[in-house]
Parts: sequence; C-alpha cells; structure tokens
Amino acid sequence: MSRRVSFAILSLLILGAFSFSPAAARKSAEERPQHFKKWLDEDVVYIITPEEKGIFRKLTTDEEREQFIEQFWQRRDPNPLTVDNEFKIEHYRRIAYANDHYQSGKAGWKTDRGHIYILFGPPNEIQTNPSGHVYNRDMNQGGGHTTTFPYEVWFYRNIEGIGSGVEIEFVDASMSGEYRMAISPEEKDALLYASGTGNTLLEEMGYENREDRIRNMGIKNVSGNTMFRWGELNHAMDRYTQFFQLRRPPEIQFKDLQQLVNTKISYSILPADLNWDYIQLSPGRFMIALTLGLPNSALGFKEIGLDRHQAKVEVYGLIQSLSGKIVYEFEDTIVKELSTAQLTNPRGTGNSLYQRSAPMIPGRFKLTVVLKDTKTGNTSVLERSFHLPAPPENALFTSSLFIGDRVTPAGKGELLTDPFILEGNLKLYPNVGHKIRNGTSVSGYIEVYNLAVDEKTLKPDWDISVELFRGDQPVDYPRESISQMFPIFKGDKLVLFWIQSLKLQEAGPYDLKVSVTDKIRGHTASASSNVNVY
Repeated sequence: MSRRVSFAILSLLILGAFSFSPAAARKSAEERPQHFKKWLDEDVVYIITPEEKGIFRKLTTDEEREQFIEQFWQRRDPNPLTVDNEFKIEHYRRIAYANDHYQSGKAGWKTDRGHIYILFGPPNEIQTNPSGHVYNRDMNQGGGHTTTFPYEVWFYRNIEGIGSGVEIEFVDASMSGEYRMAISPEEKDALLYASGTGNTLLEEMGYENREDRIRNMGIKNVSGNTMFRWGELNHAMDRYTQFFQLRRPPEIQFKDLQQLVNTKISYSILPADLNWDYIQLSPGRFMIALTLGLPNSALGFKEIGLDRHQAKVEVYGLIQSLSGKIVYEFEDTIVKELSTAQLTNPRGTGNSLYQRSAPMIPGRFKLTVVLKDTKTGNTSVLERSFHLPAPPENALFTSSLFIGDRVTPAGKGELLTDPFILEGNLKLYPNVGHKIRNGTSVSGYIEVYNLAVDEKTLKPDWDISVELFRGDQPVDYPRESISQMFPIFKGDKLVLFWIQSLKLQEAGPYDLKVSVTDKIRGHTASASSNVNVY
C-alpha cells in the first residue's frame, strides 16, 4: 500500500473520530451537563480508569466530551468488525439487571451485589437464603448451629486476576434488603450478640468464648482451639486477601509513574514522609500498613468552586523481593480539599495522610513509592527496604510499634480493611516521620503474640514497661506521663494501646521502647521506634 493511500485512510479515521456527534447536537443545553455527569459518576464509575477520568474532567466543550465517550467504548470493543459493541451492550445490560434486582432504598447499581454483578457478570451459582435459616457450622468455624440473617453466596468458577472457585458472601444484617459483602462467616450469625444461644460447639465445650469470637470476626486473628480450627487460619487470610482483590484498582494506568521506577530516576521535588508498620494476621501471615504524609503547603491547589480548593497527587507503589519479583503493586490518587481560610492560615495547612494495607509473608523486601502532583507536576520517588521476620515457633514476639498523633473510635460501617483501623475498633492516625512537638502527647499501639496461659487460672500473667532512650542511655521521665494505658488480652494475643506525654528537657532524636514479659514462661519481647522531638 502506498504512503499516499495510507495517509488518506488515516485522515478519514481521524476525521471520523473528531466529527461532531449528531446525538450531542440533539441534546439541549440544559440536558448536556447532567448527561455527562451521570455518565461519569454512574454509568462507568466502576470501569473507567483514573487516567481517563482525569482527562475527561479537563475537556472544555460538549463536542469533546461526546468524542471522548465514543472513543471510550471503542477502546473496549472486543470485536471492532461487528456493528454492535458487545462490551457496551453487556455493560448496560448488567446495570439494568442490577437496578431491577438489587435495589434496597438506593439504586441497585450502588449496592455491593450490583457492584460485583456489573464488574464480573452473573455468577455461575447462587445460594439464596432470603429469610435466614438454621445454619450448621463447619468445625473450622467452631461447630454447632445458629440462626442466620438473610444471606446469599455467589460462586464464580473463575474471575480473571483473582482466581478460580471464588465464593462471595452477601449478608442482610439490617433486615432491610441491603446485602453487604461479608468478609467473615460470623457476619451472618443473627445470634452472635444474643447471650446464651447460638453458641459454637467449641464454646459449649469450654474451649472458646463468645467475646473472642465477636472481637476477632475471623479476619485479623483466629483464636481458640487450633486443633479444631486449623483450617480457619488459612481461610480467614484467603477471605481477607479476596476482599482486597475484589476492590483493587484496574490495570495500572499511570505509566509515567511506573516508568520512573523502571528507570531508577530519583526526585526530591515533592516532600513526603513514608512509614511502614506490620501486625500478624495469622501464623506466618502479616498485614503491612504503608502510610504517606504530605505537607499541604507543598501541594498544588486549584480552585474548584466557591471557597473550595483541591489538590491531587497520583500514587504508584511497588513491593519487590530481593530477587526482583513483584510481590504487590498498587496505584491511587490522594485528593485533598481546603477552604480559602484553611489555605491561607498563617499557622500552616497541616498534612495529608494516606495509608495502604497489603497482606504479606515473612521475608526481605524493597518498597518503592512514586508521587506526582497533577497540578504542579512535582514528583518524588521514595525507596525503603524492610524485613518481616519469621515468627518464632511458640515463642513471644511482637508487631511493630505504631506511633500516632491521635486515636478515635472507628466510625459506623468502617471495616478492618479501611485505612487506619486497628484491633478493638480503634482508628489510629499515624505520625508519619515520628515528629513530635515537645510537651505534646503521642499515641502508641503494639500487639504481642504467643503469651502463655496459667494451667490453673487459665489466665496469662505479664509485665509491661515503656522506656525512652537517647542513644544507649535511658532517659528519666515522669511515669505519670503515661496518662492512659489499655491492655486487652484476646486468645494468645495481647493488644496494648496507650497515650503518653513527651515533655523532655532537650529536643532531638529518641528511641521509644516497649517491653512485655511473659511471667509464666519468663520470656521477654520488645519493639522500639525512633521519635524526633522538636
């Protein structure tokens, strides 16, 4: 084919892509803004990529928006040779089906069942229990029987990127027709909070207690008689991981950020701090929490409305083993909004916090996080190496020592998978960089595993010490500076949270060390974290 003919065909394709849409011409000026908003916020909200959404928001004319929508569907057309776009037809069929079958005080597409149906289509099998029923638990769930809320179990033979044999459970715990996707099988137990009924077999036999089951909910820790519950240790981790996968972002779209990692370019234009902490989910399985702190004064804010200013930072993260194998990869967008008064506050605009959690196994890893301010173009690459130690068998050990600015109760509806949520329905806002003003309070959190239990009292016995060091030298500070301390024992795990005032004679770097001694076995485990007092 000659170059002249090729150029002519290319010209026709370009003209076709940018020709004025008759459909757009027919829409009145009043209809168009609402039409585009609905398309973006409802029609394609689950399938549009962050990059595409950013481009669409920058378009200035209705003609450009119509052209973008046309090309959006063309990029997803599985067979451009046919007249119909099969992807588009199926997508809108799924929305219509979700609205017809899953509405519950809100449109069906907004519900958890509607969300999953739109993304993955009809399941291969559905087990429905619209009125609840008597439920016989497996032994890895404690055995015994109980009464359930209405629930459904969806089974997919295969979901690309997640795996085969995928089961998703939805529970109507409010009895309102609102089925929420569940992580733990305990969420469908209608008698969970009814004392004296619906006990598990292991509870009836005295091997477990109801309070532990309520606290654990099968996610962060599976306690009790592991002789019977050995299978549940892995099942809980699998459910937790699947919960992440079903909500993970689509294929990485921020290719410019990904390229910065691949080419090892390092920038320090956008200031940011990065922390990592970890807790044990189940034996040999951890959850790592990555927290970013960005000073709002360094972000590029633009006016988005009356008295409102918004900044956006794109995030790309990569965790690799020392051999270079990709263990975890993610992308996200940090969005911060401030009023004019906040933006011009002479005391400063504060910080923006972002946290990402990932399930991990023991080993040594490299973490790379790339940030890009969408307004200024300022970019930063943060690199850390970290080690998740293999837990010693039947020996005392701890999580990392979390350092935070403040702690609040978790909000209604917030899950263990949400940012900043820790055991005991606590929400810890991390102090990224561990920078603490002298005379102010700091919040600490740590988990201790494998505490022994006295054979006679069936209770543990432990001592706790909180120490401050400067270099190798202990620092004498008033013990009454620890105003509140809350130890909670759950199974073989101790959860310790406290609030401490750091009023010191000198500013500078310190080490905060927490030690826990198991008085039954005579073992001690400790964790420490650096704090920078200014």
